Amino acid sequence: MGLIQPRTFLYLPILLIIFAALAFSGIFGESSGNAAVLAYSPNLHIYDDATGGDCASIGVWDAVTKTCTLNTDLYFAGDGIEIAGHGITLDGNGHTVTGSTYGDGIYSAGFNNITLRNLIVRKFDTRGISIADSSGANVTNNQLYENYYGILFYNSSGGTVSGNTLLATGNQGISFNTGSNDNVATGNNVSQALSFGSAISIWDSSGNLIIANDLSSTKMNGVGIVGTDNMIRDNNTHNSGTGISVGRFGQVTTGNVILNNSISDNKNGIWFYEGSNNIVTGNSVTGSILNGVRVLDSNGNSIYNNSFTGNANQVSIEGTSTGNIFSLAAPAGGNYWDNWSSPDADSDGFVDSPFVFAGGQDSLPHAAPDGWCKAPTLGLSRQSVYWASVADYDNGILSVDYAVDSFFDVFHGLVVATSTSNAVVSITPLPVDIGETINAGAGGSLPVTLRYAIPPGVSNFLSTTYASADDVCGNTYYYPGPPPGP
Repeated sequence: MGLIQPRTFLYLPILLIIFAALAFSGIFGESSGNAAVLAYSPNLHIYDDATGGDCASIGVWDAVTKTCTLNTDLYFAGDGIEIAGHGITLDGNGHTVTGSTYGDGIYSAGFNNITLRNLIVRKFDTRGISIADSSGANVTNNQLYENYYGILFYNSSGGTVSGNTLLATGNQGISFNTGSNDNVATGNNVSQALSFGSAISIWDSSGNLIIANDLSSTKMNGVGIVGTDNMIRDNNTHNSGTGISVGRFGQVTTGNVILNNSISDNKNGIWFYEGSNNIVTGNSVTGSILNGVRVLDSNGNSIYNNSFTGNANQVSIEGTSTGNIFSLAAPAGGNYWDNWSSPDADSDGFVDSPFVFAGGQDSLPHAAPDGWCKAPTLGLSRQSVYWASVADYDNGILSVDYAVDSFFDVFHGLVVATSTSNAVVSITPLPVDIGETINAGAGGSLPVTLRYAIPPGVSNFLSTTYASADDVCGNTYYYPGPPPGP
């Protein structure tokens, strides 16, 4: 187990909004409970003003929190509700917003930090929820049924899509499209029965985290990736055309990491199609009708430390694919293949002969499905000690830059605690995410900065910094040991 350096000795260096009359198409029935279903021909708008725009006609407006809470079900002949202000929340309160023709159910363009929650959105022939040209959107705990697109982010970054249920979407379930970067999708359940779209789709977007979702798409992908530097982690992708698809249509698709997913009962488990220089590790690929992993016109991908069991064909290399690797040097080694798991006469954990297939080989196949579950290594080195500004100097706030180094892959690295001497206090909120050091087994280095409040008269202090990291199997380790209690 690697050791994070426990002690470091530090020295102190010197808008006219025109309101249109609300047009009612009429009240035509009762929803579940006692709330009438209101039918609207024009769409409605929620504004950041004293009344919340049209909110008073459909719910309750809280001007302090900028929250509109619905108190009725709604039916629209076209577009539904527009969110037209920064920081607005629309709380569906369990009510249903239904469409009948071409239009978006809930939509916002050009406004930041909006929240959409507790909505049921049905039968919109364009998009159920649409976010465009936005940052910091939060779409959580909604149900979307029978919309053409489910949830679409377009040129929208830094948002979260969590805890939503999407069923029978005509095209993509959740889509991060064209410049939608650094978003998180987590805890969603997406079932795309008979749909020609992916459960979750990334298109021309980077830095997105797709984590801990349950995904299926009978005809297409559980996750479809076209973009760079996205992380697909800890998902259950099953009963799809392809569990996880990487690349398409000649678009640049590199630097993506597919980690620790359960990929089961798909036609193809993982399919690289014009996707190069990506990493696939720690996944379980089972019950594939065609191939566990298919590589088509894709180069330089690293596929190691995965378990392949019960697949009709384990691996297929096709087209102009070159330079794809299926094993690293020991102790990381290659993959587990249930049709090539013995003999291991010398009990070193590796099958005695390579697993050879058309177009490549695994030079160090593992004899056990979890043979690569080993503790990562971490090291900490101090880089710079400095006053970040005159104000910091005046207030005695010292910044210290560290480098966190690893050998082999480190996942979900965190600085979790720091203890200090001489009444020095760490003022950096913890934990600090130090990211992933992933480089096909070579490890790497990531920076982290901690800030300390120095009492008057203190010229030096000792610090002990504690960190955690996961191995490829999701086990967590602490360095130099468990952090001190509260």
